[in-house]
Amino acid sequence: MKKTWFAECHRFGSVVMALATLSAVAGPDLFVGTAGLGHVSPAAAWPFGMVQAGPDTSAFPDRYVGDWPHTCGYQYGDRWLWRFSQCRFYGIGCGSMGFFGLLPSVTPFDAADGGFARELDKPTEAATPGYYAVTLKAGHIRCEVTALARTAAYRFRFEHPGRVYLLVDPGWGVQGDEPTREIDMKSPDACFGRVVVDCQVQRQTPTRLALHTHQVAWNDVECWGVAEFSVPIASERRLRTARFPLGEIVEYGFDLPDRGALEVRLALSRRSVRAAARNLAAEMPTFSFDEARSKAAAEWSRRLGCLQLDPETPERTRHVFEAACYRTMIHPSDLSDVGERPDYSNLSLWDIFRACSPLQTILAPEVTAGLVESMSDIFERQGYLPILHAWGAENHCMVGHHAVPIIASAVLKGIPGFDVERAYEAVKDSLTVNHVKVNDGTWGLLKEDWELWDRYGYYPYDLLSGEHFGLKVRGESVSRTLECAYDDACAAKMALALGRREDAAFFAKRAANWKNVFDPSVGFARGKDSQGRWRESFDPKACGAGPWADNDFTEGNAWQYTWHVMHDLPGLVAAMGGKAKFGARIEALFSASSEVYGPSFTHDVSGLIGQYAHGNEPSHHIAYLFRYSDRPEKTDEYVGRICRELYQPTPDGCCGNDDSGAMAAWYVFSALGFYPVDPCSGEYVIGSPQVPGATIRLPNGRRLRVQTVNWAPEGKHVRSVSLNGRSLDGWILRHADLLQGGTLTFTFDD
Repeated sequence: MKKTWFAECHRFGSVVMALATLSAVAGPDLFVGTAGLGHVSPAAAWPFGMVQAGPDTSAFPDRYVGDWPHTCGYQYGDRWLWRFSQCRFYGIGCGSMGFFGLLPSVTPFDAADGGFARELDKPTEAATPGYYAVTLKAGHIRCEVTALARTAAYRFRFEHPGRVYLLVDPGWGVQGDEPTREIDMKSPDACFGRVVVDCQVQRQTPTRLALHTHQVAWNDVECWGVAEFSVPIASERRLRTARFPLGEIVEYGFDLPDRGALEVRLALSRRSVRAAARNLAAEMPTFSFDEARSKAAAEWSRRLGCLQLDPETPERTRHVFEAACYRTMIHPSDLSDVGERPDYSNLSLWDIFRACSPLQTILAPEVTAGLVESMSDIFERQGYLPILHAWGAENHCMVGHHAVPIIASAVLKGIPGFDVERAYEAVKDSLTVNHVKVNDGTWGLLKEDWELWDRYGYYPYDLLSGEHFGLKVRGESVSRTLECAYDDACAAKMALALGRREDAAFFAKRAANWKNVFDPSVGFARGKDSQGRWRESFDPKACGAGPWADNDFTEGNAWQYTWHVMHDLPGLVAAMGGKAKFGARIEALFSASSEVYGPSFTHDVSGLIGQYAHGNEPSHHIAYLFRYSDRPEKTDEYVGRICRELYQPTPDGCCGNDDSGAMAAWYVFSALGFYPVDPCSGEYVIGSPQVPGATIRLPNGRRLRVQTVNWAPEGKHVRSVSLNGRSLDGWILRHADLLQGGTLTFTFDD
């Protein structure tokens, strides 16, 4: 019987045993998704914490570019370490953060070197939840990293006595710097550029540094830090290189005994050096790397132990499942200082509202409650709910207001711990009041225009307002319509639950706006102008991306977005001509040819089965829509196929950006046998379990046992489903029933 790392740690419940089993027990593979499209990192992280400390790498010793493959700072196939940095945004298609780069050496750094990269000894690389390690070839330095909520801890082991060196780069970021060209922060590809406004490192004592950085890139962020060394600084040299002209890099020397280790503890704050110092004193008052690592291991075992697969689970499935569970618990990130209430950021809401946030309402409802309060705080600071927040700063990327479904879901599921009335006022205001002041040349813009929305009942592609860095906004009209209609549906449900009947009727009427862009003559959602005329030269395979592109979709096309009516599936079925035609239409999606194209094609349209694009979130619910057709068994077939073909237990095993756990959460739900097609509804559509059995340990102390009868890895259909012996009709499992625990039984055909 194979024992998993987090199952063993939870079983023994001991910090010491957690560490003792690390080498003997397999655990989540943190390298899944670190190559190709996944955009994740093996960095050491604390669940939902501020810190994700780990390597920023390059394929080249003389060139680090924070390009699209390196938005998380790392690619598995890279050989060269440029820095260890402290924070990153997992799975996202634009880089952000990094902060306070560190790099050890046995020799002084040569300013003429420019980048100071060091070659990795790749076979020595290792990672487990809360821990990362690798050996550098030059000097054979063993580098270990662990993370607490606000503190990164490093241990650099040197083989020979004498003076060793540590590069401290206060201006470092995962996006790198490109001094050979001026970075135009007003260009459409500005998310791959970065400007360091200010960066400083100051020695406060022989063992302590104060750090600060202010960077403008995909967003405008500041970070403060305090670094403490286990031995006194013996030398200091400030370097300014042609490669990094935007701020000084400092080389510190330390005198170590034979086979000595230099430990570094580095606490962060979004507010001040003084706050960072308080965080350090509270979380890691003394040097003990092993103790910090054990705390991280114990916290991860507590979090991950809530999902356990039966021993008979196929090894490949277990490998993918455990890695996916881990990735759903990185974000949102709590940026609060010690003693403060949670302040969640790193919110890729367009991605996570679909599956990752619903999974957290089951496994970590206290995080959901803190997130709702944090989003209400953001509303009060910036005047509207967050759209995409990174390190506490808004960048207005993506479409819709998808804080709304997360808030509404929390209210409808009865999650305690937040001010419901305050949250509702934030929802109502954000969906009814224009905030044109943000269309001012910052990266991205608030894309919704409620006057236009209410006048036409859709977004006419010829009347879209605003500019995007000097370029007229002219794209994404259909995606905006469909996404906003869904947000309105969620607001209507929330208003009705709170007794706001007039508001509920208003939002419910707007939720029907999806019908205004559905063209029954072609069977697709389609762009429409202000005169009610359909866009000419319509091609359902033509992809759109971004507000500046003359196309009606966001990271997708009509084949993929037409199904974005999760709140009114009976209406969509009727619009397509009934269950039989609806089912045939979904089948046609999966069997169509897989070419995608267009002037605004993006890498995100990936993981294709026909025109179904699993590599991006708008497609994620579609396989479950067969349950609403005349061929419900097709859900079993396609969910199984997606799990087998598009998730692999390898570094390049993600068919698209993981997007803050969005891809991972889809797999976790699907492996367990149910999925939140309408994330706000409190209902899960029954699928087909990809495991023979599992146990969910719920925060309320109950357990939900998922068991199967006649299960096989593939080729069988679910015949019936029951919860505690009661048949579930209509392929629906309700959240309230799930929380009661018991046994969910799937019976497959013989």
